[in-house]
Amino acid sequence: MEKCINENLGLSKDEKIIEEITPSPLGFIVYYLFGGFLCFLFGIGIILILIVELNRRKTKYYITNKRVIHEYTFLSNNVSSVNYSKIQDLHLEQGFIEREFKIGNIKINTAGSNKIELELKSIKNPIKVKNIIEKHLSKEKIEKIEKKEDAIDKIERLHSLMEKGIITKSEFENKKKILLE
Repeated sequence: MEKCINENLGLSKDEKIIEEITPSPLGFIVYYLFGGFLCFLFGIGIILILIVELNRRKTKYYITNKRVIHEYTFLSNNVSSVNYSKIQDLHLEQGFIEREFKIGNIKINTAGSNKIELELKSIKNPIKVKNIIEKHLSKEKIEKIEKKEDAIDKIERLHSLMEKGIITKSEFENKKKILLE
C-alpha cells in the first residue's frame, strides 16, 4: 500500500510522509443538508450527497519533509505539489463556525505568482497543520543559510589556494560559480 502511494505521489527515496490529511465531512455539511432537503422533496438529493462524499474521500493532502502534496483520484489521478523552498505565503482561513468545529482552509502562495498555488480545503486541525508546514519552512531556510555559509567558507579556501598559486584564477572562478548556484 505504501509503495503504491509513493509511486502515485512521486516521492523521492529520502522523502517521508509526515501527515496524511483527508478533508473533514464537516466542511461539506451544507452540501449534505441541501442533498437531504432535495431527497425529501424530489428524491434526487442522494446523488448530490454521493458525489460530494466521493469527491471528499478521493481528495488527500500529504505533508512530507520536502513539500506539500494534493492528490485527487476521482475518475482520474491528479497530483500537484509545492516544495517548501518555493513557498512565499501561507494563509489560514476559518470562519466562526469553522473555528468552532476546528476545521479550515490553508492557502499556499509561491514565488512568481499572485494566485493560490495549492489549497488544503476543509481540513481538521488547520492550525496544527499550518504549524507543521511552517516548521518545515523554517528548516528549509536554515538549511539554505547553512549551505550558503558552507559555500562562502569553500570560496575563501579556494581563494587562498589561488593566492598561493595552487590553482589558477580560471579554476577559482569556475569553482566559485558552481558553489554560488
